[in-house]
Amino acid sequence: MHFFVVTYEFIFCPFSGNGILARSLVNSLVGLGHFVSVWCTKPASSSSTSSSSSFGGDDEDEVMMTIFPHHNGRLQIFTTTVEESKWRCLDENSAWETFVYSKSDEATQTGLRSLFEEHSQHNKMTTDSSPIIPVVIDWHGAHAYQSLPFPPHWKVIYMNFRVYAAGIQDETRHAWLNQMEQRALQTADQVVVLSQHDKELLENLLLEGSGKELQVFYPPLRKDIQELGTLSSSSSTPPLPLLPTSLPVGKRFVTCVVRLSPEKETLRFIPFLNSIRDLMESKGWIPMLVGSPSDKPYAQMVRDQLFHDFPQAMDLVDTFLSPHELCAIFQATAINFHPCSYDAYGMTIVEAAAMGVPSVIADNGQVGASHLIGKDAFVPMDMVVVATIALGGGEEENRDDINSHKSLQHLRTILQDDANLRDIGQRARERALAWNEEAYGSRLVALVSSDA
Repeated sequence: MHFFVVTYEFIFCPFSGNGILARSLVNSLVGLGHFVSVWCTKPASSSSTSSSSSFGGDDEDEVMMTIFPHHNGRLQIFTTTVEESKWRCLDENSAWETFVYSKSDEATQTGLRSLFEEHSQHNKMTTDSSPIIPVVIDWHGAHAYQSLPFPPHWKVIYMNFRVYAAGIQDETRHAWLNQMEQRALQTADQVVVLSQHDKELLENLLLEGSGKELQVFYPPLRKDIQELGTLSSSSSTPPLPLLPTSLPVGKRFVTCVVRLSPEKETLRFIPFLNSIRDLMESKGWIPMLVGSPSDKPYAQMVRDQLFHDFPQAMDLVDTFLSPHELCAIFQATAINFHPCSYDAYGMTIVEAAAMGVPSVIADNGQVGASHLIGKDAFVPMDMVVVATIALGGGEEENRDDINSHKSLQHLRTILQDDANLRDIGQRARERALAWNEEAYGSRLVALVSSDA
């Protein structure tokens, strides 16, 4: 099979889990022996960006050699250059209007046209019903695909990596994002989502009588993290070179590893830390914030408040972390805090789990990764309680009422029991390592084959 993957995020250092998942998708298909053509964006400054920059230097050649070293000619990449100021955004502030055929350079236009002309001709000469399987990712990818001036009549798979209107309170933004989502759904013959919650959200947007059945595919653990997770019981994972070597060895971090943006609700990390301040002091734990600042004013606000409340905290913001470095952080982590009430998936939960690290996750069932990990392999938390701490929990007169909440009491009980915490992490680790890229790609191929 030949897959045509249209994804906003892929070629340069991914700034969200969407880019990581897009790479896992492609890696799984190439690894199974299929051909894959990718059309994606890259930031305008990338042509002059060195490999040591925050972009990671992942140009087309480097991706071929380092990310997909065994592609054996089965992978080709087309790119559209977009505004750097908008590149790190995934909502209506992204460069979605630039990620279209008409605004791509001549080389990309020629390459895309040649790809489709070649396979359209192939289709006329054979009984093959679909020589290319278009896979469009999120509404940005669907919009780009719809911009092609030579739309083939092939069955399209729409892969939704996030329902962007979820949690948006502004009615105008909510309506606009839902409209773009509906257009993407109309393009699709098959729809794949990351969680049962997202399936329910999108089913409400489908036109009555569409007859489309939405499939839930949990994202896989990427191959490099899986390999490091498998080895993590030994001493083979190197120490993280970005951290002071004087730090004590062992589980010393309380981490929060998410994109620094309002929809991820990263600011909740600070009231969470305040709620367990005494435990952290007794155990010698250090706050560690890791993430890409897609909203720079918000990111600065998070950092300012973190270091105000916890001067000993550490952060790796706007720093490209290799898989080894990310795993080294998790290997030194006691507990990982995932702050948002809604997340289509939450890949860093699974990456932490691969290293035996349990995560504190919203208890409302709206974080996709919690369903893969299972109820007995994470620490549930009522995020309303965390929000309450942020509004007044730091005041002495309010602290006793908040600390008596059963969700917080349960959290503290688990954190005080080292053996129980290890058991939770071990269960999470087993489940994270069991669902890999090969299994994920095989399921997508099976979906395509069943509809052929």
